[in-house]
Amino acid sequence: MGSDNINNVLIYAEDKSFIQWVRSDFSTDNEKWEALKNGDETKAAIHEAIDLVTALSFDNEKMSQQRKSKLFDRIESSIDAPKVKTLPKRNTRRLLSLIATAAVALLLVTVFWPRNSITNITTQFAEIQKFNLPDASEIILNAGSELSYDKKNYKNERSLELDGEAFFNVEKGQKFTVNTPSGSVEVLGTSFNVYSRNETFKVVCETGKVLVSNKDFSSSVTLFPGESCALINNKMVKGKRTFKSDDWIDGIYHYDGVKLSDVIEELERQFDIKIITDQVDTDVLYSGFFNRKKLQEALESVFWTLKIKFEIEDDSKVVIHN
Repeated sequence: MGSDNINNVLIYAEDKSFIQWVRSDFSTDNEKWEALKNGDETKAAIHEAIDLVTALSFDNEKMSQQRKSKLFDRIESSIDAPKVKTLPKRNTRRLLSLIATAAVALLLVTVFWPRNSITNITTQFAEIQKFNLPDASEIILNAGSELSYDKKNYKNERSLELDGEAFFNVEKGQKFTVNTPSGSVEVLGTSFNVYSRNETFKVVCETGKVLVSNKDFSSSVTLFPGESCALINNKMVKGKRTFKSDDWIDGIYHYDGVKLSDVIEELERQFDIKIITDQVDTDVLYSGFFNRKKLQEALESVFWTLKIKFEIEDDSKVVIHN
């Protein structure tokens, strides 16, 4: 792309009305930008500017340290002093600024724009997805969860980022790592379940052997079939599996001495509802299960045992009270 086009891209990307148009997912009526987007001489620059605005709007706070390191390495290795013609002094600073901004923007777009090698999979409430990784490993992602991996580099590094819950059936091969906000799990070939929501981090090994570590790797445990562990006060504590960790795949959710607030969050995820809890102590402990097949039966399974009454006001709202 020539310097004139670079200049146009950045002029577009700095325009407040253009930024608003892009961030509204083009739902804001704007004849000017629509016309330029479809114009033969301007559409290329407009699309580059759209990429730039989208990339610079990316939420860097949610980036994992692994992805930050890859980005910094890429920027460092991509810096190369460009050869430019001598320009009038008043324009030199402007063009250098444009080139620098465009270079960084191009790197950001390359790393974060959906056309890159990072594959992101997200499940909504009341949704479960089953899919295979490039090595044929199988993953079942529970509702309200997010998972990502580098498809291009997957053969060299079988590493994933998870926020939520997933069951993994991993094909044998080199090290397979699941990173979460609270800790990580490393295996070679096995099946296991990972639950990582808010500050709760739990892992259950079904077959094979897994190594589980907290976020700063100051505490680790090795699990064998039938064993589980949980993060308690930043320490991995091992225990025995009390029920099959993949029962949730068939719609059964088990609990053993869990705060009612955690059970309610799972009910909300599985049925895409809002439960109003103002009149109930949600710190009480619950032991039991529910099935996600029918909302009425699931609510009865949880609340009747605790002598809590509930009312389904519509398809998306439930009120509970004593």
